[in-house]
Amino acid sequence: MIVDPGDLSQASAALHALRLRAWSHATTIRLAKVTDGKESAFNTASGVLLQFGQRYVVATAWHVLEKYSHLRQDGQEVYLICDNVPFLEPRTAWRDPPNDIALLDVAAASHLGLEAVPYRVGPLIWPPPQVKPHDSVLICGFPKLMRRDAEEILHGSLNLLVDVTRVGETYFMLQIELDRLLNAGTVKIPEATTDFGGVSGAPVFLVDNGANPLVGLVSESGENLPLWRIAALNCAPADLSQPGTPL
Repeated sequence: MIVDPGDLSQASAALHALRLRAWSHATTIRLAKVTDGKESAFNTASGVLLQFGQRYVVATAWHVLEKYSHLRQDGQEVYLICDNVPFLEPRTAWRDPPNDIALLDVAAASHLGLEAVPYRVGPLIWPPPQVKPHDSVLICGFPKLMRRDAEEILHGSLNLLVDVTRVGETYFMLQIELDRLLNAGTVKIPEATTDFGGVSGAPVFLVDNGANPLVGLVSESGENLPLWRIAALNCAPADLSQPGTPL
C-alpha cells in the first residue's frame, strides 16, 4: 500500500497537538510527610483537572487519596498537594473505590494556582465512550523517577502511546512497550528504567482523529509490570450536584 507522505505529516502533527493538550490538563499530586517542620518523605501520583460548569475537580486514582487518609489516621503529619497548591481539607466530589476513581474537589480560588488547564466536560465527550480492543490511547503522567529537587521542583512528564489489549466493563488493559515511550518531557527517562510508580491517576486519552476524549485514569502500574490497568471513566457521573465528602 502506498501511503501519502502528507497523510503521515498530518498524523504526526495531530499526535503532537494531542501530546501538548494532554500535558496542559495533567496535574502532579504529592503526599508530603512532614517531620519537625520539614518534608521528610513523599509519594507522588498524577491527575487531571476537570471543569463541570463552575465546579473544578482533580480526577485521580482512589487509592492515592486512600493512602493519604490512612497516613492521617495513623497520626502522621502529611499534606496533599496538587502541583504546588496544598489541599488542607480535601474533599471528594465523587468517588468509586471499587473501580479506583476519585474526583477531588478544588476550592474556587485554588484552581487558579494550579498549572493545569481545565478539561471542560461537555455532552459530546462526557461521559466518555468505552474503548475497544486495538484502540490507540495516549497516557500523560508524572512518575516519581522523573521528579528532581533542587532550587525548584521539576516534574518530568512522559507521554506513552499504546494500543488497548483487553477491555472490561469498568476497566481496560494496556501492554506496555518501553521502546514506544516518547521522551518529550522536561526530564529525560532513564533508558534502563521500568519502574513508573507515580503515574497512578494519570489521564488516558483516546486517539480517534476527532475529539480525543479523556477515557480513563491509570490504576495500576509499576516496576516490571508489562500490563497496566486503566480505570474507565465511562461510568463517571454526567454532572456533579452533590456536596463534597471529606476524606
